[in-house]
Amino acid sequence: MKTTGTQYRYDLDGLRGISIALVVLFHVYVGRVSGGVDVFLLLSGFFFFGAQYRNAINPRQSINPWWSIWRTLRRLIPTLVLVLFATTLFVIYFIPSLRTIDIAQQLRASLLYYQNYELALQGSDYAAAESETSPLQHLWSMSVQGQFYLGSILLISLLAWMTRSPQIVGAVTSPVEAKRTDATGGKLRRILTPLLAVITLGSIAYAFYMHSENQGWNYYSTVSRLWELCLGALLGLILVRGSIPMPKPLRVLLASIGLALVVSTGFIFDGAAQFPGPWTLWPLGGAALIIIAGPEAGWISKFLASRPMREVGQSAYALYLWHWPLLILAINYLNRDTPGLKLGTAVIVVSFILAKLTNKYVELPLAQSTRRPTRTQPVVGDAIHAMKHRRPARRLAAVGTVVVIALVGMSSLVNVQQVRVDRASATSLDPEVYPGALALTDGYEVPKAATKPNTDFITDLWPEPALDGCLATGGEDVGYFPPNRRWRDETQPCVYGDPDASDSIVIVGGSHMEHWF
Repeated sequence: MKTTGTQYRYDLDGLRGISIALVVLFHVYVGRVSGGVDVFLLLSGFFFFGAQYRNAINPRQSINPWWSIWRTLRRLIPTLVLVLFATTLFVIYFIPSLRTIDIAQQLRASLLYYQNYELALQGSDYAAAESETSPLQHLWSMSVQGQFYLGSILLISLLAWMTRSPQIVGAVTSPVEAKRTDATGGKLRRILTPLLAVITLGSIAYAFYMHSENQGWNYYSTVSRLWELCLGALLGLILVRGSIPMPKPLRVLLASIGLALVVSTGFIFDGAAQFPGPWTLWPLGGAALIIIAGPEAGWISKFLASRPMREVGQSAYALYLWHWPLLILAINYLNRDTPGLKLGTAVIVVSFILAKLTNKYVELPLAQSTRRPTRTQPVVGDAIHAMKHRRPARRLAAVGTVVVIALVGMSSLVNVQQVRVDRASATSLDPEVYPGALALTDGYEVPKAATKPNTDFITDLWPEPALDGCLATGGEDVGYFPPNRRWRDETQPCVYGDPDASDSIVIVGGSHMEHWF
């Protein structure tokens, strides 16, 4: 990260590489949350908020929030759509058991950046890699970041509009102009610093409280996670003028302790059960120490800024997106319950290769490479002129169109799946093919090769008692019997057929009894 008056923090690129490596290794080999995502969230707040702040205090730059949103979309959406499109195609053609309404809803939520709340509403606790785990589960953190990015852009744009000095056109070169820029930055920082501190403390209090009240919701909630991102943003504002003065041995000590805390997190804590509660301070404190130590922290800085660490950090986004669906799809396709050593290693290798290719041919080419527009720049006119006269601009527009079409198409799959399920639910089964209990009561012959239902319908097809709420959901006392239909018509009792008939049938048991209905 580059801040005013400081050098680029290559060591933080390496720390991002360390965090994503921990995420992947623990997901594949250990089946636990490593704390890497939490470090990643802090770094996202540090990098992204710092970039928005620098743009806001530059009097030449436009503070129209659309341009920051546009740059962010170009950096994130193409890679996300590519990974989700590949995952969707594989599920459709090879793993029909994952073609469910829940997964389709998660697909839409991931594309529109509310996957964290979709998972929370579906009651999906963060689980280890297993055959029944969602291949989109990991995208909750992308949704949290996306929501933070949008909020940061809108907040800083509003405050910059309120605090900016009179318009300056051209480069900020004169002492007067530089002084005016510093004054704008000072005013904005004096507002943002206490505001971020209040948000951070409020989010911490909420996360710590919810940790004991509802950890499942707490894990996914943006409110609970906001303090991790805002802590990074606060560090960026504090260090905006450069590193904190301290002797080099102290820098090395702080960075060494910080790296040890980050790396050890997954071995000590079960992140799914503990984060973002109080123990989240362990990995975040470690990351904060590395940031505070600065880029002159001896061997730690050299290690983090080394080319291998930076290479991993550069592809961190694509690697995070690819590794989890590849792992879950491989487990399902090969009929495994969990990944073994060989399969896990193969998934990591393939994920890294795909991440490097995606970074080279998708992320970097489609990212916004030009500077942010100035206050007086005719951006729309320039874009129209470029598409008329420049082939690269037309090619970029064509790729963007394909991305939008793919995004809309995948978002609509939940409706397509719902229609298919509704049609299947309304279909009457032929008793000659599906005799069911008639084989016991009426002497129907059971076919030697009975037709099996489509596996992607099974999860979403429910018998009437379940749709009515005439079942125990697990939290009731032993012996509980539902008297009324709780979910579709509360005025009706849980009685079906003719109540005045001479014979009565009672179905008793678990969910495996429902098919007899």
